[in-house]
Parts: sequence; C-alpha cells; structure tokens
Amino acid sequence: MKPKFFIKTLLFLSFFILFIYASSPINEVRFELLNNKSSVKWSCDRHIGVIQLSKGEIKYKYSEPFSANFTIDMTTIMNSDIENKLIKGTLENTLRSNVFFDVENYPKAYFESNEIIHLVNNDYQISGDFILFDTGICHEFEGTIQLKNDSLFFNAKDIIIDRTDWSINYGSRNNPNPLDEESGIIVSDTIKIGVDMILLKQ
Repeated sequence: MKPKFFIKTLLFLSFFILFIYASSPINEVRFELLNNKSSVKWSCDRHIGVIQLSKGEIKYKYSEPFSANFTIDMTTIMNSDIENKLIKGTLENTLRSNVFFDVENYPKAYFESNEIIHLVNNDYQISGDFILFDTGICHEFEGTIQLKNDSLFFNAKDIIIDRTDWSINYGSRNNPNPLDEESGIIVSDTIKIGVDMILLKQ
C-alpha cells in the first residue's frame, strides 16, 4: 500500500468515526423513585413528621447527575412526636387545612432542579424550585447522590424553607391579617425538611 493512500485512508476513517460519535445521541440514564423506601422528613419548632413521595426521577449523563425532581403527596403529612391521638389529629388536620397547606385544593408539592454541581466524592450542590400552590421558589442546598449497581441513593438534610414565601401566614409573628383563633399562637416561619430517596435504574 502506498504511503499517501494509507494516510488518506487513515484520515478518512478518523473523520468517519468522529462524525459517527458526534452525531450519536448522548447516553442518558434515568432512575425512578422506589416509593415505599423514600420519604420527606419535616421539623418545625419542636414538632417533627413525615410526608410520602409519590414520584421522583434523577437523570445521569456522562456518569454525573444533571436533573432531579420529585413530587410530594401533601395529603399524607403526618406528625411523629405527639402521642396523644386527639392533639396529634388536631395538628395534622390544621396542617392539611386551608390555613396551612390546603391539601384539598393543592394535594401535591414539587421540586424541580435547575442545576446540580459536583462538589467532592458523593456530595453535590443542588439548586431548583420548590413548588407549592403553583408557585415556585428557588432554593439551594447540599446533598449526597450515591450510585450502587442499579440503585441510586439521594439524601438531602437541613433544607430550610420559609412558609411565608407562599403566604402561609397562620401563627406567624408577621401575619398581616391574623385570625381570632391565632391569639397566643406563635409558629416558626421556617420549616426544615430532609429528603431520602432510593431510585432504580430504568
């Protein structure tokens, strides 16, 4: 084989392989929520509780997560620290009522990521919108995302949200229009949440 012909053939093959690689679709991997192994934990003042997740998805590209979202079933909000059934039920009914989360009209809350930045090891900085009452408020927090075989483990602690950002003012010191029943009731504006998800590769 002549050297010039060999070089031309090699260049042609190189450009051909590059073209095929560049035009091929990016390999995305999708992980979906395992519902019975995932939940949201909340705390406000001295009370704690859980809420169930109904959907969740994390997408990977180039071996890194680039998209995360989940759906919270607000109708399942429960208190975990009160033993008295009457007091426990009263608190849970208040949280579900229209003075708080109004779950009859807004049974779902959502998180949709905008950006996921790899920090170190399994630690990531995540920013995105928490959506309540069809209103999204951007939050930034840190969490861990760990891949083990076909399972993905997502954990985020100490996400702080301010309920008054969505005009949930019941019991707030800054409530502009307090109800008579709120007299003597002070509830923190901040709610701390933690998200634990187990997802399976699809």
